[in-house]
Amino acid sequence: NRSSDLNVFAHQLPRMPKEYITRLVFDSYERRTFSHENFFSVRKHRSLALVKNNHVAGGICFRMFPSQGFSEIVFCAVSSNEQVKGYGTHMMNHLKDYHIRHNLLHFLTFADEFA
Repeated sequence: NRSSDLNVFAHQLPRMPKEYITRLVFDSYERRTFSHENFFSVRKHRSLALVKNNHVAGGICFRMFPSQGFSEIVFCAVSSNEQVKGYGTHMMNHLKDYHIRHNLLHFLTFADEFA
């Protein structure tokens, strides 16, 4: 669930304000937008979670920009006790497959020296 994603991100990214993480993780609501006489749903941020033994062990929060042909990876984290087991690679492979199916072939991300 999203609160478990939030906990993984907050624990693995201690310098990131928890309010900011909360806003983005819970921002993946659907809202209605009007365009050319048609309504369509727009989701801002989406999350992919890695669940092991009914606990969230990692996750990726991302935002798709289909008209520009890319997605921004906002957060990517794996619990410290589950690192170096290939779970980050596994999540990224799923994320890439998902984006290929949606014809988005580029990622944008940023990390500082604390990431």
